[in-house]
Amino acid sequence: MKQLKKVFTMATLSLLVITGCTPDHRDASLHITSREGETVTAITNVDDAVKASDHVVIGEVVDEAKFSSTNTYRYTVAVKTELKGNVNAKSIDVYEAKDALKKGKEYLLFLEYWEHELYPRPVYTPIGEETIIEIDKNQLRGNENIVMNRKKDDMVTYIQNSPEAKRLTKKNVHIVEKASSTEELIDQSDFVLHVMPVEIVHENEYVKTVTADILQAYKGELDQDSAIINLPADVEVGKEYLVFLKGEKDFRLTTRQGSVISKDHESQWNVVLNSINK
Repeated sequence: MKQLKKVFTMATLSLLVITGCTPDHRDASLHITSREGETVTAITNVDDAVKASDHVVIGEVVDEAKFSSTNTYRYTVAVKTELKGNVNAKSIDVYEAKDALKKGKEYLLFLEYWEHELYPRPVYTPIGEETIIEIDKNQLRGNENIVMNRKKDDMVTYIQNSPEAKRLTKKNVHIVEKASSTEELIDQSDFVLHVMPVEIVHENEYVKTVTADILQAYKGELDQDSAIINLPADVEVGKEYLVFLKGEKDFRLTTRQGSVISKDHESQWNVVLNSINK
């Protein structure tokens, strides 16, 4: 195998740029970023917050759980009112730092939205912790630049009438659950790599970000012999995997299911290799 020098970084470890947060507060493997092409600006009023949001909802926190070692928690929020966008669900997963939200309390949330093959449900995160507004009956508690002495009912009416609430965000999110065949999986992939994780960079409940040696590239041209790749949380250092990836810069698994195959699963491994080598 030829000697290669560069490290192939699979667009990992991106953070929520719009809030200026650090790995101490947010889970880097959430991959949330500000919208491409937009200038990141300070949130100085409710109109700024609505404009910067993919979704604006009122909801109650019904569950919370630690998500990773970097102090990120997953809060399950029962959605009561949607003021911008449509989440198409009775509850959503909101990711924020510990104690940012409290179970049993109701909030007005200005949210960014994202999906990924390694997450079973859409990811929502506040556009900034300073934009989280607690609701107590008809009272609002939080950033006064956003609240502006408004009551809950007044705020709902104001946001509903805001032109920014009608300017819905269009995100090009296309998650393929599963390929219909190995041949289709190969065809849909830009890269098919034989890799071995050698170091864990970061991990959470769903994702293990690893440095992996690239043992062979069956599809796609690379000039690297190692990579930082996001893989399912159950992969292990020192074991070998076939991974199917798509994209040119922001590399992701080709499908939610079936894009990572362990060499320990010998029969499946051999079937896939036979299909690749046809």
